[in-house]
Amino acid sequence: MEINKDVFAQFPVLTTRRLTLRDIKVTDAPEIFRIRSSGRVNRFIARNEMNDADDAVLLAKKTRQAYEQGLGI
Repeated sequence: MEINKDVFAQFPVLTTRRLTLRDIKVTDAPEIFRIRSSGRVNRFIARNEMNDADDAVLLAKKTRQAYEQGLGI
């Protein structure tokens, strides 16, 4: 199956009254760490808790890189 590369031309921004979904940025790392290091949050997702703030930076960088390479959103 071929990937539709058009979806990678510009990251979509979806906005509602309560929420904005946008591309991830490295500057989001502190909030990513706060959320992903919470046992209350992680019990609902199949991922281990983050124990180091650098893991959040790495996650943001990997996610951006995957998007820029057309491999994921």
